Amino acid sequence: MLPKLEYTESNEGGKSIWDLLEKSLQLHKAPSVESLRIMLGPQCPVDVDVGKWVSNAVDRYVRELTLSLSFLSDPASKRLYTSKTLVKLNLMGKILVDVPSAACLPSLQSLLLVNVVYKDQDSHVRLLLSCPVLRYLLVIRNKSDNVTRFIDSQSLEKNGSGRSLVIDSPGLNYLSIIDSLGGNFSIQNMPCLEKAIVSLCGFYPNDKFLTSFSSVKYLYLAHIKVINQPF
Repeated sequence: MLPKLEYTESNEGGKSIWDLLEKSLQLHKAPSVESLRIMLGPQCPVDVDVGKWVSNAVDRYVRELTLSLSFLSDPASKRLYTSKTLVKLNLMGKILVDVPSAACLPSLQSLLLVNVVYKDQDSHVRLLLSCPVLRYLLVIRNKSDNVTRFIDSQSLEKNGSGRSLVIDSPGLNYLSIIDSLGGNFSIQNMPCLEKAIVSLCGFYPNDKFLTSFSSVKYLYLAHIKVINQPF
């Protein structure tokens, strides 16, 4: 009957916790799940059905969900992207993010996307557009995430060629973006932003970029090149 469940295995080898996870969740009878955390290492069989338990948690009004996998899989289940109660979602590792067109996460306030793989160029767009009250966004990308143009919210216009990133979410008050691969970057319309962590390889900021941080109380910039201009 516990409302908070966490299953974490190390990456140091040994037997997977999957059997324990599956059997204990079969016995779990609480009408609601406040939080579910599943972190599986390389010792876990790649054919396990994590999506079954994600759907089960969604059906029981889960509010916080963390998934971390070391093998490429689509464990999230389409039910995840239509949860009406989910407030916090963390997706980490080799998770295939396949978001349906009917995605709707009306309560989601916090979203972490760490080294995941997107099914196509528009998967992350559909996901971010489905989060109308999003306040906290952390994105860490790698070169194999299957996306060249990372676009948030309504900013669907072209933003240069090659890899690019566009952020336009007026409700955000915390933003953390880490991208070591370079490319174009645009951030705008952030009147509520209070804390921002931006690490972009070889990025040259323009005036519009700097103006977007006018409301922040904490700002961390890394790997950003600045060109001295006379005033």
